[in-house]
Amino acid sequence: MNLIKQIVVVFVFSCCAALTQAVELGDDFTLGLKFNALTDYRSQGISQTKNKPAVQGDFSVMHNESGLLGGVWISNVDFGTKTRVEEGYYAGIYRELNPEVNLSASIAHYEYVKEAIFAADEASGLINAYGFSYSIIYDFNMQDVPNAKYQYFGYTFNLPYEASLLINYGWHDLNLDLYASDGSTRQRFHTRGASLAKTLGGFDWTITYVDTDISEAECFNYMGQDDVCSASVVLGVSKTF
Repeated sequence: MNLIKQIVVVFVFSCCAALTQAVELGDDFTLGLKFNALTDYRSQGISQTKNKPAVQGDFSVMHNESGLLGGVWISNVDFGTKTRVEEGYYAGIYRELNPEVNLSASIAHYEYVKEAIFAADEASGLINAYGFSYSIIYDFNMQDVPNAKYQYFGYTFNLPYEASLLINYGWHDLNLDLYASDGSTRQRFHTRGASLAKTLGGFDWTITYVDTDISEAECFNYMGQDDVCSASVVLGVSKTF
């Protein structure tokens, strides 16, 4: 089965936003350290922890003038296999064209403790402009699994009390068959989501609705479980140092 990974472009953008609050290393570099706690780890709409909580960490360093950055990522996972840890290593670039427009691109490598067969590489890009966002992610070098492409469109609404609401829609080209209960197949599925965010007490709080159009039969044939692709509400809290 194809164990879908966290979108590194999300890390790149979130870490760059968080770096405005992070530690300045002289005039040239900024250090970011971010911890997340979630009621579920969802990637591409699918639970990576069998609908259970996740604790995650992200460490990044960015060169202030060029926007070049690198970082490492770690999270617990549970696919019903031996692995319980996902590790990611990424490098990329972040550029702010003006206060309303920014671009980022990255390349990442993922490894899974005790399950080397799941290792994969990922290239991604993101543009944010005047509240709109578009991201594209390409997964490759996955053993015995075709390369896959994911795309997202989103819009962020600024709400009262310094809160925000992100609405997004994604479509995912797997290049492998999803098998439905009637025997039919397809190679694309879709996701939709909405995330409400607010900073309070020095912590970033989120409540996120996420859903896919993957049926229980398709989910079982794809992920080996039939209950990790359905709609869910995920609560999250993060802290940047």
